[in-house]
Amino acid sequence: MLGGAAARQPWADRLEDAVVGGTRRTKATGPIVEDWQDNPFVHGPLTAPVCADGRVFVARPDAHEVVALDAADGHVHWRFVANGRVDTPPTLRQGLCLFGCRSGWVYCLRATDGCLVWRLRAAPRDERIVAHGQLESPWPVPGSVLVVDGVAYFAAGGMPWPTAAFWSLRLSPPKAGFAGSSV
Repeated sequence: MLGGAAARQPWADRLEDAVVGGTRRTKATGPIVEDWQDNPFVHGPLTAPVCADGRVFVARPDAHEVVALDAADGHVHWRFVANGRVDTPPTLRQGLCLFGCRSGWVYCLRATDGCLVWRLRAAPRDERIVAHGQLESPWPVPGSVLVVDGVAYFAAGGMPWPTAAFWSLRLSPPKAGFAGSSV
């Protein structure tokens, strides 16, 4: 639990506060209208959306893909195919789009164009098992990447396995570098 000034600062993943309320206080400036509902550009199961800078970011788990859409009309800005299922929405921070996937890798893309900044194998070895009809690592990176004060946090592996690891990486945008450790 965060205390003091940190608890009063908006969270990087746009959840407003340390209580993780999932809301954002803002004043509506006009009528709320539906711009688009059905998207002919993206099909299949999607994660929850994450919105920033006029774009909507979603993951398509079965397609191993993260997609950035225009919030106004739903057109695709970019698509990125990872080497495994992406089961949660990406995290957006300082112009970066971060996500883990079931292959045991963590990716960092530029949010503007989807270009790869870096990727890291969080799994201790590059091995595969079959799960839900697809190949994945015995040490997947489940859930979203959490970013606080320029440090990305994520886990690799199933709990309570003794080979599971928790990672922290200091982000260094816009360079393709990081300093990290696992526990």
